[in-house]
Amino acid sequence: VHDAHPRHRRGYHGSRLAPLLWVYELGRRAREAGLPVDGMAAQPGLTRSHPPGPRLLDAALGLAGDDPQVAALPVVMASVADLPGGAYVAPSGFASLSGPPAPARPSRRTQDLLDAQRLWALSEEATGVRYP
Repeated sequence: VHDAHPRHRRGYHGSRLAPLLWVYELGRRAREAGLPVDGMAAQPGLTRSHPPGPRLLDAALGLAGDDPQVAALPVVMASVADLPGGAYVAPSGFASLSGPPAPARPSRRTQDLLDAQRLWALSEEATGVRYP
């Protein structure tokens, strides 16, 4: 993440996109199968929980990041709040970096059905597990 090379940033963004694609595909498949479950997603935002690093990064996290206990709240909200299926919860502050949890709108890329189906197939192939 500390490497500014565009190729590395793409990898990081892909690693953030994949879980959202997967959880929304899980919800879609569960609904299709008539199962009483749905996919929910959450992200903690910027968290002050990393090992000491460059001073500038430490200063930025000190100003913009949340403590780990606060950063966990979007996950708690997605787990226990009465939200519609497929809800996405994130910090409500600037750029979803910090702040109290709130329902948020995920990017359109997370709703790409073909990408979600491809990721699902890759997950099954990589793990050797056939998911419902």
